[in-house]
Amino acid sequence: MSKVIIGGQLEAPGWTPQEVQAVVNEEPVGTTMDNRSAGKAPDEVSRNNPASVYGSTSGYVAVNDRTDEVVQVSCKNDSGWIPDSRIKGK
Repeated sequence: MSKVIIGGQLEAPGWTPQEVQAVVNEEPVGTTMDNRSAGKAPDEVSRNNPASVYGSTSGYVAVNDRTDEVVQVSCKNDSGWIPDSRIKGK
């Protein structure tokens, strides 16, 4: 995948931009939807797009297929992290 658009919320969940890029360079392992409201999108336009999921249940990144924005990352710093139930495996 080309370079993804990474926001500024990676530090708390334990990701670096380099780790995100490395994960999304692999094949996707699942799919989900990016249903962000306009207030949560960087351009203030709501989303209703499919997203590809990369990594594994213990460390995943979801990327909007249309905009290449990272829309969700798992929290690698939380051993009790529960993956998003909307993610469908391939």
